[in-house]
Amino acid sequence: MVFKFEFRSSSIVVVGQLNPSIFSEFWMLQTGILKENEIDPDSNGRKDVFTMGDISQLATKKYSIQVLRNRFLISTGEEKYCEQLVRVTSRIFALLSHTPVSAIGFNFDCIIKLDKNDYGSKYNSLFIGDAQKLDSIVGRNWRVNAILINEEENPKMQLSFSHLDNPKDSMLIGANFHYSEINGAISLKKMIKDRYTIDQRKFMSTLEEMLL
Repeated sequence: MVFKFEFRSSSIVVVGQLNPSIFSEFWMLQTGILKENEIDPDSNGRKDVFTMGDISQLATKKYSIQVLRNRFLISTGEEKYCEQLVRVTSRIFALLSHTPVSAIGFNFDCIIKLDKNDYGSKYNSLFIGDAQKLDSIVGRNWRVNAILINEEENPKMQLSFSHLDNPKDSMLIGANFHYSEINGAISLKKMIKDRYTIDQRKFMSTLEEMLL
């Protein structure tokens, strides 16, 4: 049986000491990280696209970037552009190799329909030993949201499960893989290329084991 899900988003977060003013559209074009045909034509004049002082935000057709003094975030809402996150982040920190970096995180979100392949009952059985007893205590219309944290380091893995009202009878499932032992920006490129895809696959295989 194939695990069925809807991709929601993915992001890479880098924690360190950053200069947001560097991350302008002009710099991205000059360095070849961004190409002219990748610029979102609807971003011109938008209030959420700017570079000033302590924050820089950039939107392209494939991904968006937000940079604060202590955090770099790149994200996409389309699965086909996940490889762009890896390429762009690796390229940026290869150029900014002297940037002090202390941690990195890979995030993945998907939506499942709880009525598909009986995902809902399998999910509830993971957290509720006796569902009928709970029915008698709180009524039948209960829902279980959960956060699971693996306390192991590098990565520390966190899974979150949240019921959604729209779309109906669905659940948002998110994963965060956090790495805290980073030896500066130079080591980021290899880690991003090595770990992003591995962690993405681990997220999906974990859900399959839990829900199939």
